[in-house]
Amino acid sequence: IPVYHLAKGAPWAELLDLDMSSARFTAAIAARVNLTYDERAADLVHQEEWEAIVTPLDLRFDASNAVYVDYDDRDFESAAPEGGVYVIPEGPIDKSSYWKSAETAIKDFLHRGQKITIYKNAALKLYSRAGETQEEFLERCDAAARDKADAAAAKLRDKYERRFTTIRNQLASAQRRAEELEVDLQGSRQQEVIDGASSVINILLGRRSTRSVTGSARNRKATRSKEARLRTAQAKADDSFADLQALETDLVEELEEINDQWEERAEEIEEVEVGLEKTDIQIADTALLWLPF
Repeated sequence: IPVYHLAKGAPWAELLDLDMSSARFTAAIAARVNLTYDERAADLVHQEEWEAIVTPLDLRFDASNAVYVDYDDRDFESAAPEGGVYVIPEGPIDKSSYWKSAETAIKDFLHRGQKITIYKNAALKLYSRAGETQEEFLERCDAAARDKADAAAAKLRDKYERRFTTIRNQLASAQRRAEELEVDLQGSRQQEVIDGASSVINILLGRRSTRSVTGSARNRKATRSKEARLRTAQAKADDSFADLQALETDLVEELEEINDQWEERAEEIEEVEVGLEKTDIQIADTALLWLPF
């Protein structure tokens, strides 16, 4: 087991409430542990390094005394200071069995309590990545929800397109028929006026009998019939246009409903705690560390 003294420049020393000027030293264990968080459903394999200083070293090693720090080799010194006074701990640090029990206790401690929290969106079948914030995960869920909404909207538009095509064709046909009847009616009205005027003039001049007025009446009747057909054609065109508007309204409402549904689903996130199996905990190294106090 390597033995070190805490370097005076260790940036995390204040976390242990030490007297860095003291020549009295108490024992601690410095432990570095490799952790692997594995969550198959989330397709997560995340590795972390856990470092801590454990003190005091009681007869029964207590891993809950651990203080989490981020140490490196520069924080430790191999040379012992002159004139140091050492307080021997209750724990038998000179026995390998004590160090083995300490490693076991650290593993058990981490297995029971060490967890990371990730986020899950069941509707989108998404999990956050390790270290991804809730806001970042929400942004990713929002993007995925937009894709889902776009896909649903595309299917909806395909369904509506057939109906739109049918109604557009009906509207175009009704408009063409109305335009044709309008042209025909205008011609009939002009001819009716011409024929009526000619008949009256000819009667006055004695060139035709009064029976010629009957022909003009027939012309007027034919014109009225064309007017009725025109109104029918225009009504069909109006109905088709109204159907087209109603269909557009239905499509917009369904698209809005799809968008609202996926916006709500994007926000349906929950926390998932990922713990450690004992096989996910590997002791990288331990050392005896003397701390001034």
